[in-house]
Amino acid sequence: MPHLRRLSLCGWFDALLGLWSDRFSAPALDELVLDQYDGLTAATFFEHTCSTVTKLTLSGNDLRGVEAAAFRPLRHVRKLIVEDCKVHDSFFHALATEDYSFPAAPWIFPALCDIELEETKVAPEGSDGIVRLIRARREAMESASSGASADRPAPASLQTVSMTDDTKVARWVRLMVLDEMQRT
Repeated sequence: MPHLRRLSLCGWFDALLGLWSDRFSAPALDELVLDQYDGLTAATFFEHTCSTVTKLTLSGNDLRGVEAAAFRPLRHVRKLIVEDCKVHDSFFHALATEDYSFPAAPWIFPALCDIELEETKVAPEGSDGIVRLIRARREAMESASSGASADRPAPASLQTVSMTDDTKVARWVRLMVLDEMQRT
């Protein structure tokens, strides 16, 4: 599928991904939509088929840190849209942490610039994982820019983080997100 630019998968495709990973080629794939999806079953599919994806939409999922590691092959994702999901603090923590046991890709979504949370519940509601994510990305970029860690790749700093009114997150977390984003 040399001209496929957008691919939308629903949970019932999970079983087929193991079969598709070495047969499915989409070199122009730019946007991936995963609806009620188990990311752990598709790491190989991501690696072989989705390396060019720049926009990822996750919908109807229960996102935890363990699942975040499966997205490591998606190194070019610049925009992450999370809609109608429950996002656990551990997911944000995984995105905020460099892991040099993966030397080729120590950061998950290293090109990430924009995050949109739509109709999403952050668990626990008072968790500050999103704030720590913004801060960690900014500090890694500042450290790389100053030459303090020139030998270590830095992720992009986040440019926008938006949350719809119906995203369930503590008010103080929203205020902290605004404060952190003003520092970038």
